[in-house]
Amino acid sequence: MDSNLRFFKGEEWSAEVPLTLEELVTPASQRIPLEILHDILHPLRPIFDVCSPSVLGSSVFSSRQNDFAVYLMDMKHFLSLRFVSRIWNAVMVPIVYEEFVIPTRFPVMRPVMYGQVPSLLPTLINSGLTNPYGPVHKLVNFLRGDGGLVDTLADNMKTLMLYDFCHPFSSHDYSDENNLMTRIIKKFQWSDIQTLHCYGRETYAFRYPGWVQDTLPNLPSTIQSLSFDAVDRRTISCALVDLGSAVQFLEIRNRSRLWDLDYESLGEASFHLPTEMPMLETLRLIHISTTLSEFTKLLSRIGAYPRPSNTADVLHTGGLQSTLRSLMITQLFVLNEDPHVGGFYAPLTAVEFSQLLDINGIADGLTYLYVGPGLYSMSDAFNVIWRPDIVTEIVQKCSRLISFSYTSIVDESLVDHLPPDLRHISLALRPSLPPSHIISYLDSLPMFTDFVKRSLRREQKLGSLKILVMDQLQRNPGFWRMSFDDVRGLLQSGRSELEKTCEDGGIELSFDLI
Repeated sequence: MDSNLRFFKGEEWSAEVPLTLEELVTPASQRIPLEILHDILHPLRPIFDVCSPSVLGSSVFSSRQNDFAVYLMDMKHFLSLRFVSRIWNAVMVPIVYEEFVIPTRFPVMRPVMYGQVPSLLPTLINSGLTNPYGPVHKLVNFLRGDGGLVDTLADNMKTLMLYDFCHPFSSHDYSDENNLMTRIIKKFQWSDIQTLHCYGRETYAFRYPGWVQDTLPNLPSTIQSLSFDAVDRRTISCALVDLGSAVQFLEIRNRSRLWDLDYESLGEASFHLPTEMPMLETLRLIHISTTLSEFTKLLSRIGAYPRPSNTADVLHTGGLQSTLRSLMITQLFVLNEDPHVGGFYAPLTAVEFSQLLDINGIADGLTYLYVGPGLYSMSDAFNVIWRPDIVTEIVQKCSRLISFSYTSIVDESLVDHLPPDLRHISLALRPSLPPSHIISYLDSLPMFTDFVKRSLRREQKLGSLKILVMDQLQRNPGFWRMSFDDVRGLLQSGRSELEKTCEDGGIELSFDLI
């Protein structure tokens, strides 16, 4: 067949149509439809993972600093694809600039006299400091300036990350940096920012009530997703007061009032929240220590007031009805209500969590639930923190669940109380004996086999079962110095029956490390 012929197929005919002269002289890379080219290039874009530091550094802070330097280099290589053609450049511009990371602070080294030891300071990069990471220095200089590229960034930005790469606690005054960061952030005041992530103590965002109106006035009309990691409660409060009525996704990570000043100096009344968060569908609370009253206060504002169908119903309208569909909680701790008594804390209990689910009917609307109970210490990693029978009651309460994940021990009766629409379940591999022997883990696998068999007898239409293996497993005798793959290999002997049972029942089986 002539290579210059194009072949078409229809339902009842086929024909060979020659390529036009214009198509013959146009490179194949430019003949790709723009939508397909976008779908090809978009997955290739480097992503800066804000939650999972690599092992490139000796600590989480040095690791994140190295990760960011690598990310910038990867972005530089990705940007080189723009030079393939003008068409590729046009397609890549919105892909490149849809997500942007601003390093609000980054370790820099002051120039010193000969013989002195250089010192690293948690300061924003400025003209008086020498930055060891050239790409970061260039990025900040780019943000300082004005020009077409900055305007292009502002026009295409959908996700903004404000990231503090320095250790969170120090007593330095950041007034100069605050003015500079405010000028930089204001350049995106009319951008269509849908996702905003703030990490660290000095993100220079939500510094006072009304910060949004002064700095990013367009944000309330565009924001959908809001995420905080290791920021203080005043910042969270200011953000939610201004944006809580619009956000659909809210994540709060690593928020402990146990060791910072805002636990001791601020009263309960200072944690302001909007009266309602009517759009919020997804909430993730991960590694948080606060009072039970603050947990209650936050959840009590999630939902919308039901709309009366007619004028006569206005007086009978009840309270908020939860809009929450997805809830993830991991390692939540309850602090003493009185900060003057001290920072004593305890893991949130199953009873307390069950009561929180009753607020505004949260349990009634959930379709996704992930629960990782808090632990007193690393040595308690395999202790039962939540009573299994209460966990079963919680699952029963959430009658619309489609997906359920739980990282502690469950009662065997759980399978008899699964919601009818549940399709995906993730349960933790736990020892049947004190965790001192490998056999205690091998003995726990038949529990999952029995679980699957009983679910099939009940005609439960499970689509997948994921077994969660805790990373602390490798710290126990018999597992030391073993990789996750090695541990999984040891468990292979106990998996055959489970795998066959799942295969016969049409259930996808997988293992994951938590």
